[in-house]
Amino acid sequence: MFDRKRTMFVIDNGADSFSLHRMDTWERLRAFPTGFPLKRRPKYVIFGEDDSVIIGGSDRGSVFIFDRKTEEPLELLHYSPSGLIQAVAVSRRQQSA
Repeated sequence: MFDRKRTMFVIDNGADSFSLHRMDTWERLRAFPTGFPLKRRPKYVIFGEDDSVIIGGSDRGSVFIFDRKTEEPLELLHYSPSGLIQAVAVSRRQQSA
């Protein structure tokens, strides 16, 4: 998934982390550790909160939320002890006038 300015993209590297890359050179900028998967399945990884966080699923029934700049885990949302979470989504809250 791309950031809003289309200067970066984030992927599930299929091994042990989500990876943030530069769009123009594909250089890896950061890695967000998720642990080794139980089963290798593609997982959707996205930007949230105006590109300040990285959000992605897991094969252990949890959703990871990381700070994009520091790589620090912000939250681990538990859904199911053994469920596969491949798709995640975010929405923008509209400011009231």
